[in-house]
Amino acid sequence: MFAHKGLALCCTLLTLLVLPCLPALSAPECAHAAEVGPLTLHAAFDNPRVEQSAPGTRYLELLVKAAKTRATSDKTTLPLNIALVIDCSGSMAQDRRLETVKRAALDILDRLTPQDRFALVTYSAEATVRIPAGSVEDLDRARAIVRSLQPDSTTNLDAGLQAGYREVRKYAQKGKSLNRVFLLSDGLANRGITDPKTLQGAVSEESSGGISLSTFGVGLDFNEVLMTSLAECGHGRYYFLEQSENIAGTLAGEFQAAREVVARNVRLTLDLDTAVIVEEIFANTFQKEKNRVSIQAGDMSAGESRRVLLRLKVPKMPAAGRHTVGTVKLSCRDGNSTRDWQEEQSLALEYGVFGPQLAETLDKALSERALVFEANQAREEAAKAYDAGDKSRARQILRKSMSAMSGAAAAAPMIQQEAQASEAYMEVMEDSNSAEERSRVQKQTRFKRYQLEREAVPESTEKR
Repeated sequence: MFAHKGLALCCTLLTLLVLPCLPALSAPECAHAAEVGPLTLHAAFDNPRVEQSAPGTRYLELLVKAAKTRATSDKTTLPLNIALVIDCSGSMAQDRRLETVKRAALDILDRLTPQDRFALVTYSAEATVRIPAGSVEDLDRARAIVRSLQPDSTTNLDAGLQAGYREVRKYAQKGKSLNRVFLLSDGLANRGITDPKTLQGAVSEESSGGISLSTFGVGLDFNEVLMTSLAECGHGRYYFLEQSENIAGTLAGEFQAAREVVARNVRLTLDLDTAVIVEEIFANTFQKEKNRVSIQAGDMSAGESRRVLLRLKVPKMPAAGRHTVGTVKLSCRDGNSTRDWQEEQSLALEYGVFGPQLAETLDKALSERALVFEANQAREEAAKAYDAGDKSRARQILRKSMSAMSGAAAAAPMIQQEAQASEAYMEVMEDSNSAEERSRVQKQTRFKRYQLEREAVPESTEKR
């Protein structure tokens, strides 16, 4: 009985939580737009008008889009300098995970050019450099090394990371190569340095030196919070791969994305009026100091997007009219050079006495996207509360979120899906025998929230 129930819940949650990567949305009509080298920035409020006597809350959406192709004057593609760091702990034998990873590694070898530099590192109790960094001239030997890999014992993630970085540093040159480490693991860091903050600090230091990191979590036993934070600190990407068969295609796609980086160290900096209250920041990696918010978007490849939302409580103004409430600056480094790009835009709201006409300027699509971000953040917070032993708090968070969605659910199928996802998660948490389902949902929730920032939003949120 429970198996059927768990399967049904799992299928429901997979459908509702895991979103397809769809084409980028067009910018809202009320958005500002400015070209910044290889990037375009759009900034928009869910409603650009504010009732002067009752200002309330506004969502600010920032959308950064990378050019689909390089500029005509910049057709040179920098060589790749990468290290593939593979977890060879004992658990990698499950579901033939390591065999699938080996096939993916063989595919990458076939994609290398003579100008690229490649290293292969494996780790279990210790790290081993299987193929030192360099041009892979003897492909047959490299393939034989990959095929010989076998699962071993524990998971010394730190040792694997450090060895991978050491290999990449041998050929890392800012502006002359694209440097990246690919880290793949199916388990928890249980040997060597395991403290998340220490690991994040080391990764941040490497990213400031021009080496990015992408992480791949396989199965249901790895620490998704750690793997996500490492990718964010490393200016790369994070992937949740529940099924082994998804490894090869995803790794190949990330390999190609690394080759097509058009902007590095992308950063959004908001300076808001001191009277504006920042209630929530829907971004995976950010820093806030008073009313300055800095959002790190990492590296961006051709055609890629980043979407960030903020919930702001806007102030009253002494007079009607257009008022600037802040500025947003987009900065980056061109993907194929050491040239820096920067653009700044002002953020303004129109104050007045609008009455019923206020609703006419509401961007419904943006409002729905905001509810999606809110719902996913609520599920993640509920998961944290549950893991901390506060089940009552977890239920309270979900109920509050579902209540907020109830008014919009009838008119927006996408919001109905979010409400159903939260309800299904509530049911999973209530079942004391559903540890595996909870683990799956938490990883799906974290990955979806991560993907929302990367433009994976439901089609129903398109501008109507």
